[in-house]
Amino acid sequence: MQTETEGRDVIKELRAVIVDDRTAWVGAVARVLTELGVVIVGRESNLDELAALESASPDLVILRLEAGNAKSTEAGIACIAKIRQRLQDARVIVFGDSAEPTQIDAVFAAGASAFVVKTAALSDVASAIRQSFYQSVHFGHSPRSFAPSPSHRGTAANLTRREREVLVLIGDGMTNAQVAKTLFVTEQTVKFHLANIYRKLNVSNRTEASRWAQAYGLLGPQP
Repeated sequence: MQTETEGRDVIKELRAVIVDDRTAWVGAVARVLTELGVVIVGRESNLDELAALESASPDLVILRLEAGNAKSTEAGIACIAKIRQRLQDARVIVFGDSAEPTQIDAVFAAGASAFVVKTAALSDVASAIRQSFYQSVHFGHSPRSFAPSPSHRGTAANLTRREREVLVLIGDGMTNAQVAKTLFVTEQTVKFHLANIYRKLNVSNRTEASRWAQAYGLLGPQP
């Protein structure tokens, strides 16, 4: 079992950038990160300006979504997708005012590693960061925790509705272009969903993902 010291070492000296325009909130998060041993290498107020973020080469990006502000939420989710595009090795942790299921689904679909309600305890924040880099805890309905069996058919891990749709279509043999046309989205959007599917299912390519979907009963009978 991982000791408390080893757990701290996982997040010690990680490089982080905080993205938000609220000075008070940024200061509070900065204090939490400093106590955890995370090195803050940038504080950005503009969600659309990512050049400075790229130059900082952070391991971790933390941003906040404001409840009840659809425009802010949309901008934040778009920002997550851009970060995952440009900094593929970085983890994104999102703080939210509330645990609204639709918002959480959108955050994970965009590529975030964790969603933390802003009222979370310091220990919860530390765990979210640690688990984003070194996952030692697995919850129910994760295909990593057990092999496929009839009793688990139909399980879709923690995939969003859109990710399940993409998974079914690639399982039927569609190309990215065909999936995009079917779902009325861009190919880039399809690639984003595929990247999240691979990560959540712990697979490396569309063939392995298709086999998972077949094993869990998401696809029809195969000839």
